[in-house]
Amino acid sequence: MTDGISTRDPHMLTNSIRSALSAPVEMFLKSKVFQIHTNSHRTFIAAYRAQDWHGERDLLQNCRESDQFSLEQSYAVYLNRIENCSRQPANPNWDGVYVA
Repeated sequence: MTDGISTRDPHMLTNSIRSALSAPVEMFLKSKVFQIHTNSHRTFIAAYRAQDWHGERDLLQNCRESDQFSLEQSYAVYLNRIENCSRQPANPNWDGVYVA
């Protein structure tokens, strides 16, 4: 037994770890940094799905500026998709899926 937690009972250990981590995770999810980036990213994704390729570049830049979560590689993929899609006429039936 370590600190009152039986290390032989993995369920108890898992619950203890979950309890110890939940407060910091909850604080992070409510943090201003996370909220700003979440809002930027949601706006970006909505414009992407709406095929607003012109506005997308500015929204993508906002996401990159607020990114503290190592999403640069993902945003580089989106930029490539935006550049490719903006060369083609908008498709009113497009479901947001990009086929390379």
